[in-house]
Amino acid sequence: MIKYDNLFYILNGGDTYKFNKKLIAILGIELCALTTYLIERALKREEKDELTEDGYFTLTDTDICLYSGLEAVRLSKIKKLGIEKLSLIHISEPTRRSYIS
Repeated sequence: MIKYDNLFYILNGGDTYKFNKKLIAILGIELCALTTYLIERALKREEKDELTEDGYFTLTDTDICLYSGLEAVRLSKIKKLGIEKLSLIHISEPTRRSYIS
């Protein structure tokens, strides 16, 4: 049985993502998850001064799937939606993707 103190700690710890309900309603849960992950990564990269001069950073699809919880088989469709609806993704090389901060 899970203790409520432990569950509370897990749900409110530093390794969580908070989704905006309106964003979920507009974008759907998968694109919302990708957007939230990209925003979190952009903030961390900016904090460490790791953005390019024009405000981009790179991530691999493997990292996105591993840390956002998105399925690899769905990721290309989710990214396509991100390009269409939010202009979040810029393809710089065949194997790497750049994301706007």
